[in-house]
Amino acid sequence: MPSIDIDLQTALARSEQLLYSEVDGDVTMMSVENGKYYSLRDVGARIWALLERPMSPEQICDQLMAEYRIDRERCEADVMRVLRQMASEGVVEPAVPQPRDVEE
Repeated sequence: MPSIDIDLQTALARSEQLLYSEVDGDVTMMSVENGKYYSLRDVGARIWALLERPMSPEQICDQLMAEYRIDRERCEADVMRVLRQMASEGVVEPAVPQPRDVEE
C-alpha cells in the first residue's frame, strides 16, 4: 500500500475495495484487493461509522468528544493512530473532492 500523509484536516473516506458487515456494534471487513480480514470494535467501529461520509480526523474528534468523555489532545492522538493504521492497510483513503455546482 502506498503511504499517505494524514493530518487533522485530511478528509478521509472508506475504501471502495472493502466488503464489510456490522454485527452488534462490531465491524468485520474484508479487502477485495488483498484478501485480508479486519475487525473493529468499540471506538474503532464508531470511527468507521462516522466515515460513512468523508470526514477529517478533526471532525471525527469533534463528534467523539460530544459522545465520550475525552479531552481533545488524547482524542486527536488516538484517532490519528487508528486512521494511520487504517490507511496503511488500505482501509481508508483520501476522499475524492466532489464537484460543486457553480452558479454563473
